Amino acid sequence: IGRVERKILSRPLQEAGLALGRVVNLSLYDEKEFRAKRKQQFLASVLGKPKLFVIGSERDLEGIIA
Repeated sequence: IGRVERKILSRPLQEAGLALGRVVNLSLYDEKEFRAKRKQQFLASVLGKPKLFVIGSERDLEGIIA
C-alpha cells in the first residue's frame, strides 16, 4: 500500500519467498485504491490472514485501514 517502485521490492520479496518456501505475488495499491477495494473478497481475505511485512508493520497497516 503506497507508492514504491517494484524493483525496490524485488529482493525483499525474493527473500520472503525463500523463507516461506513458495512464490510471493505482488499486488500494489495506492492508499485511495486500497481503501476503495479493501472490502472486496481478495483484500478482505488477505487482511484476515497472518501477514509478513516486507516494508512497514502491522501498526502502519492499522493506520491506513482505520
